[in-house]
Amino acid sequence: MKILLIFPPYTLEDRYGKHLKEAGPVLPPLGLAYIAAVLEERDYKVEILDAPALEMTSQDIAKYIETKKFDAVGITIYTPMYYRFKEVIEQIGLITDDIPIFVGGPHPTVLPEDTLSSNPDVDYAVLGEGEVTTVELMEAMEGKRHISSVKGIAYRENGKIKLTPPQEYIKDLDTLPFPARHLLPMDRYVPAPSTYRRTPFAHMITTRGCPFNCIYCSQAIFGKKYRTNSPERVVEEMEHLINRYKVKEIFFLDDIFTLNKKWANQVCALIIEKGLHKEIEWSCSSRVDTINQELLKKMRKAGCWQIHYGIESGSQRLLEHIKKGITLEESRNAIKWSKEAGIETRAYFMLGLPTETREESLQTIQFALDTDPDYVKFSVTVPYPGTELHEIAKKEGSLRTLSWERYKTMIGFTDDELSYIPEGRTCEEIKDLQKMAFKKFYLRPKKILNFVLRIRTTSDIKAYYKGFKSILFSYLFD
Repeated sequence: MKILLIFPPYTLEDRYGKHLKEAGPVLPPLGLAYIAAVLEERDYKVEILDAPALEMTSQDIAKYIETKKFDAVGITIYTPMYYRFKEVIEQIGLITDDIPIFVGGPHPTVLPEDTLSSNPDVDYAVLGEGEVTTVELMEAMEGKRHISSVKGIAYRENGKIKLTPPQEYIKDLDTLPFPARHLLPMDRYVPAPSTYRRTPFAHMITTRGCPFNCIYCSQAIFGKKYRTNSPERVVEEMEHLINRYKVKEIFFLDDIFTLNKKWANQVCALIIEKGLHKEIEWSCSSRVDTINQELLKKMRKAGCWQIHYGIESGSQRLLEHIKKGITLEESRNAIKWSKEAGIETRAYFMLGLPTETREESLQTIQFALDTDPDYVKFSVTVPYPGTELHEIAKKEGSLRTLSWERYKTMIGFTDDELSYIPEGRTCEEIKDLQKMAFKKFYLRPKKILNFVLRIRTTSDIKAYYKGFKSILFSYLFD
């Protein structure tokens, strides 16, 4: 079989709004690359169309399919890009109705019946972790097994939508091949300004699953059980990226790189033992309650230069309400200890959380100023389907729409009306607070001087100028 995997044409303006699109990153769809790699292991012929990176429209995708004659087409769907997926399906339908189409990703995983019933041209939905299920689905398409024996899918039978039992999660991540990066336009990927120091730049995923209960997050794809690659496998993939793609920097896309401190220490020790810390730098995301001073020092020695922390709020009441499971003191310590270890910090905050008052929004902004991470992002809250927040918003009546076009912000910026506004607040107020927060944080003389002192190369100048122009001038002074 010849299989095409598609990441829909979800543009930088879709994701970041008209003000921030110039500074927005273009990142590789590693989920599709993992599925492609597993299919290739079983001798399927696979191509990936990463439409954002290739700057392809839905019409371009349809023309490509028409010339190539694929046996199956798979499309990933995140809720913010749902309307772009609809455009792709519509364009494919104009050229053929003979190609089996399957979808996967967070949106169909949490809304399988709705996805199939709303899109009659879609034949199957892959639910949850996709590698094993996609292989089984292809075998069913080839007639090697009955469709009902494929775990973790939704499909139609006699006009009815059926769901099969869930697929088991992959216990040993080392059994997976490296993502099929050779199928991606690796030279097209650009990280966000201030999230990298050197290029070529690459991304890795070394863990899956999250055991925490934050109400704004869904564990629909990887579940709650935390799983890791072995330290040896992590370093092997790093060496692969260095040798094949000449990578000088890596960002670990894991939700919580340091959840298992022993594992993180072992990864750092092996990086140092292999001498990779002399060849590359790296950064990661973590939680403020999963690090300590000893681990941070080890990470810095191993080449870590920046950590992204999800702090979310400066109100302890709100942190407890959203089930974040951290304290303000832990956030203060994480930022302080990271700085002492020589690691930059990037902190993420949310505005417009359930029951949040204006005073608590201002507390969050002030907390960012007081703790003074190197970089911050203030996002407006979006209740994505599959999250407890979505159910709360529906129950409270504060969910303003179920039209997925209004959920198109993936990272907390939007030019449109908000899909969710807490009781007693307004869309204009929350957006104005978001602008004020960035202005207060980044337009301090101390912060501007820090950015100037960080400049080391012409690449730094270009990156900071792009970020400064897009975020500060265009966004704040509109």
